[in-house]
Amino acid sequence: TLDSVVARGDTLTIEQAAAMHTELGRWLDSKQVVLDAGSLTRIDTAGLQLLTAFIRTAEGRGALVEWRAPQPALRESARRIGLEGALHLS
Repeated sequence: TLDSVVARGDTLTIEQAAAMHTELGRWLDSKQVVLDAGSLTRIDTAGLQLLTAFIRTAEGRGALVEWRAPQPALRESARRIGLEGALHLS
């Protein structure tokens, strides 16, 4: 069973980073977190860094973090700055 699913809107940029940081913080003690990126069409470096830090922290606490429907915008942005591996998108 899923402990949590964190849905994202269509944008995760520096403007949404503070709110998303708060949202992600609620899931840090879950055993499994699914990041639903099915509608994500725009992400910037701040958004990628936030997700990378969340994944690293959650996994450090023993969580399994998975993606649901990662969109090309997410994959391409992560690839461009070298975070595909850290984000488990490669």
